[in-house]
Amino acid sequence: FFGAMPEDVLASFQRWCAEAERLVPGIAIAFVSVIDCPRRPELSAKRHKVNELIRSFCEASAGRAFIDANAGGELASPRLYRWDRLHLTSEGYSVLASKV
Repeated sequence: FFGAMPEDVLASFQRWCAEAERLVPGIAIAFVSVIDCPRRPELSAKRHKVNELIRSFCEASAGRAFIDANAGGELASPRLYRWDRLHLTSEGYSVLASKV
């Protein structure tokens, strides 16, 4: 993800959806947003763009859903991340699970 452009991430997800929908007609697909974690804040705009593109793509089909893990701001708390500020703690995963 970090080396790819947001449009490339969208294109990859679109290909994945097309294949899943071909193999399992009528499948429901949910995408959990890229979390805006505290590590590498310089990539925040890129993460937001990926989420915006995939949200629009999901909203264009009744069979797809976009789950915004960043909504409400709970996952912005540094205490929900491990020492690397990238991976969630068990409490962070509990917050994430409540959104799904």
